[in-house]
Amino acid sequence: LDTVTDSLSKNSARKFVYVEQAYFYKWWNDQQTTEQQREIVKGLVSSGQLEFVIGGWVMQDEACTTYSACIDQMTLGHSFLSETFGVAPSKGWQLDPFGASSVTSTLEKLAGFDAH
Repeated sequence: LDTVTDSLSKNSARKFVYVEQAYFYKWWNDQQTTEQQREIVKGLVSSGQLEFVIGGWVMQDEACTTYSACIDQMTLGHSFLSETFGVAPSKGWQLDPFGASSVTSTLEKLAGFDAH
């Protein structure tokens, strides 16, 4: 993410979409991530250059085996995004060669997403 944020901040025409919050959270809380980088990211999110889709902690179809686990990981990711940036994802994403399960579309509808 260091190079992504650097590239985005140098060119306002660029955009980047991020999916799994577990990895973003790890970067965000890493000792080597500076406060200046965090402020840049907040600006990128605010301007729409950096967008979070789905917003779950993980890709539920690939990491969760129960319906409640799917809801829990989505809640965890959305809570982090809301508390950190004041945003809530509005679009879904499922990059899986076998397609998304019915749980994915149901969760996205319940979360108020307007696109998948």
